[in-house]
Amino acid sequence: MIKNFDSQFPRDLFHAWKKQQEDQISERGSNIDPGLEEEHNQSMLRQNLNAFVCYASLDKYTDCLKANNLLDKRGDDYEINTRNRQNEVRCRPTHIEYVNCMSSNTNKETVMQSAAMHPSCQTRRQVLFECFREHEEEETRSNTAQCSEPYRRLVRCGLNHLWNEYWRSLTNFGENEEFHLYQMSKDDKQRQQFLQFATDKSTVERIAKEAAAEVNAGTVPSWRK
Repeated sequence: MIKNFDSQFPRDLFHAWKKQQEDQISERGSNIDPGLEEEHNQSMLRQNLNAFVCYASLDKYTDCLKANNLLDKRGDDYEINTRNRQNEVRCRPTHIEYVNCMSSNTNKETVMQSAAMHPSCQTRRQVLFECFREHEEEETRSNTAQCSEPYRRLVRCGLNHLWNEYWRSLTNFGENEEFHLYQMSKDDKQRQQFLQFATDKSTVERIAKEAAAEVNAGTVPSWRK
């Protein structure tokens, strides 16, 4: 519980700032090009699959790679030695388990449903339902989806917020840290320094970048070592 407020006015300012941050999270990956926006959604889907569904399979696969000396350090990441597909040969059971988990339609649908129902995306969900009602007859007649754009925006919003909740949990980023960030919000240098400290020597962007690394593509996020 934050005790730095002497009146309702600064508390209201803080909550207004938090709402602004939530809106920015919702808009991450927004693009007028539907293809680029969908690329963002697919990337966030993989990150959330790694974080919430396939983490156990990823850990077992990573342990096998380490045991067989198939991980080479490259800066903050570990690159998989894929020469002659040794990663698939020596770690075949765990590799298959991880790939199957990440490619499972059931797992993908579970994450997508959680994203679509995220409480921070209620407005976008209402827009989608209104679109369904408005175009129901046309969609039935033409058998062509009429609400792809609002659906894509809703999913993007939810996937972004799911990932935000994950890294907050991963880095113990709570309300007190958020309040400090709010206090520093007008000083970008201090803000970046605080994020560096709050995320255990890693900025939010680096965490996201590491988590986006796909194991079977040749890299392993350093926080999975």
